[in-house]
Amino acid sequence: MDGHPAGQSTAELEALRGETDRFLTKRLVLWAIRWIIGFAIIAAVDYFFDGVGWLWWAGGALAATTLILMLVMHWIMARKYAEVQGKLDELNDAIRASGED
Repeated sequence: MDGHPAGQSTAELEALRGETDRFLTKRLVLWAIRWIIGFAIIAAVDYFFDGVGWLWWAGGALAATTLILMLVMHWIMARKYAEVQGKLDELNDAIRASGED
């Protein structure tokens, strides 16, 4: 980094990107724990009550939907980070070019 604000912003963006990756990991672990508990409850309800086999399908659909949404949001954020990184690189190039004049 050469001390320019754009260079500092690049470092901050990288830190934010790493924080987002750690957040996704944490959310995935919590998602797995939540659905292990959820499916255990579905199994208990299914064991004690007749005619609730549809809960497995409902739980599976809800679990899949939440997982897909979580991963899609992470993908969107990664694209936004790449877009901002590209703009910061252009800004750094413009700053370097103006300093050479």
